[in-house]
Amino acid sequence: MTVEQLTATASSLSLDGRKIVGNLACQHDTYATHMTSTVCQCDKVKKAKPDEACEVQLMDTILFPEGGGQPFDTGLLKTSTDSYRVNRVMRRGLQAIHYTAKPISVGETVDIEVDWPRRWDHAQQHSGQHLVSAVLDMLEIPTLAWSMTPEWCYVEVATLPKDFRWVEDKCNEIIRQNLPITVHETKEKPANLPDDYDASAGVVRIVSIGGIDQNPCCGTHVRSTSELNAITILHTSGIRGTNFRIHFVCGDRCRKMLSESHAQARTLGAQLSCQSHDLPDKVTLLQTQLRDALRRERGLKAEVVTMESTRMAEELQQVGKSFMYRENADVEFLNSVLNALPKDFVGACILVAGNKASGGQVLIASNDSERLKALGEAAKQRVPTLKGGGRATRFQGKVPSLLPKDVEELALIL
Repeated sequence: MTVEQLTATASSLSLDGRKIVGNLACQHDTYATHMTSTVCQCDKVKKAKPDEACEVQLMDTILFPEGGGQPFDTGLLKTSTDSYRVNRVMRRGLQAIHYTAKPISVGETVDIEVDWPRRWDHAQQHSGQHLVSAVLDMLEIPTLAWSMTPEWCYVEVATLPKDFRWVEDKCNEIIRQNLPITVHETKEKPANLPDDYDASAGVVRIVSIGGIDQNPCCGTHVRSTSELNAITILHTSGIRGTNFRIHFVCGDRCRKMLSESHAQARTLGAQLSCQSHDLPDKVTLLQTQLRDALRRERGLKAEVVTMESTRMAEELQQVGKSFMYRENADVEFLNSVLNALPKDFVGACILVAGNKASGGQVLIASNDSERLKALGEAAKQRVPTLKGGGRATRFQGKVPSLLPKDVEELALIL
């Protein structure tokens, strides 16, 4: 097909001559990092993200479109004059759609470059999932679903194995056996094939791990179990009330997670003045001490509330006004003091908490609504940064930065 023919028929190009999902270059060779292809269709996307403004289709691609639980590849499309970042690749029926920020001319020859670290990570995790599921099958625990996240992967099951160490050890034993991981095509349509994938026109691929596992899969995989390096079972979590997720990592993620976890443990050990292996006991001790400290704090706060409310109640009874300021208190403390006052007190009171750094809280209370309104207006005049309002018997406001002079001004309005 000539460039002129491609240009003339781009909008209605059939799959003839164009590689379909299941038969893409990336699905034939996980390790291909570069290839040359031709743009056969490019459409602008309405209401798209700026970096996904165009949908580009190629005659073939080494960029994997998201599917089968595996995230999409990213990469570059390079022409003789420009380069185009591919930020997402998705499957639409039998077609692979590449999303770019700007359009590429139909018929243009492009050099495709895959982001190899991302591809390699996905291949390791996906092959690792097949192996974990194969070992769980040995225990008659079928995998119901799976997912790959940037941090870890998980398989969903209805029953948890009794011995996770056995599962992990068995996976790593098979890794050391260096079993081949191969792909072949089949005419049979698996039960779990996506509804929008036309198996009669497409390609159904079966991924095999030695003689222990065979599963339909569209993803990219490593050549042998030894390239998984290791598998680590991390933890489990419940899902939908009846099922469970078994979280794991494999390949380079194991090394990365070990390195990061070790560094974090050393940092925490230095901060808590203990060795890494003593961290659990140290944290338990600190939690106990914190609970004790919080209990003592609540007791002391209750004593201060009683002391301040008693003082203010006496002042209200004697002179009809009272003022309180606590630099390190909060609005909860102010309300506790105010709520401890007699409900039918006569006069007015102002309670203030805060400082320059944390800002301030202001409560004004009076059973005389007219006086409350006047005090609220006076407070805003004397402290211009005070924002708030009130109704019935209370005014509440906030100051973004409470200065000593603001406290003095608020005390004077009584």
